[in-house]
Amino acid sequence: MERYVQFEPFMIEDFETDHWDHLKHRHNHFEIIFIMHGSGKHIVDDHEMTYKDGDLFLLRPEDSHEFRVDRMTRFIYFKFTQLYVSNNKLQVPEHWNREVDLLLRKSLVSHSSLLNSAEDIGMTRNLMEMISGECRRSSARYREIIFQLFSVILTLIKRNQPQPYQNFEEDDTSKIESILYYIECNIHDPDALSGKKIAEEFYLSPNYIGSFFKRNTGVTLSGYISEYRYKLIEQRLRYSRDSLKQIAADFGFFDASHLNKFFKKHAGESPSDYRMETGQED
Repeated sequence: MERYVQFEPFMIEDFETDHWDHLKHRHNHFEIIFIMHGSGKHIVDDHEMTYKDGDLFLLRPEDSHEFRVDRMTRFIYFKFTQLYVSNNKLQVPEHWNREVDLLLRKSLVSHSSLLNSAEDIGMTRNLMEMISGECRRSSARYREIIFQLFSVILTLIKRNQPQPYQNFEEDDTSKIESILYYIECNIHDPDALSGKKIAEEFYLSPNYIGSFFKRNTGVTLSGYISEYRYKLIEQRLRYSRDSLKQIAADFGFFDASHLNKFFKKHAGESPSDYRMETGQED
């Protein structure tokens, strides 16, 4: 399967078409795709969905996808690398990297549109139009303006995501889904992920939470948290140039040496060696 390679930190594509020329493919970058108008099918991995006016999709590098156009469609693509969001010199909100990790996690990449509010769809439509216009004009400080507009879109995506752990049902399946979401939202805060803290959050006994989690997921609670943290760190190492000290701080490690020990336990090699293998510099 072909992988499209992009070397620029970000690219904007705004086009209209009644047919799709690209076979299913992957990328080395992330993509936000907004449907200005039109309809058809969007195939992500092995899942086929219908798309329509106002839909917004977020794809990660490992996702394969293609479109099948039924009605003339205008697409606006925002293609960006992890480096664009994590190494931008513009002022960003506190804990920006943590927010990006959460938004770009695998489980968030939906097989349907990421927007469910009509008001937010309208705002996103306007923001994408503004981004496209700024890119075409390339006037003074357009890169700064585009980044700020882009950050608002990420915030709208976040606002439209459910937060099930705040209102879970009492059956085991719903409670496990809520616990998994809680772990994802707090993966950067080790203190929030102790067995005692999670048990307290979900009204379970500290002595019961471990067996409850393993019975419903097939893995231990500590093992799941450790593996999930490792996958996010691996993503940061692969797609950003954040220093090991910064990554360690973001994930609650005491210092870079503790991060090194943790990563080596999972990967069998140091973070620096991993970066060299994937073409990144430490």
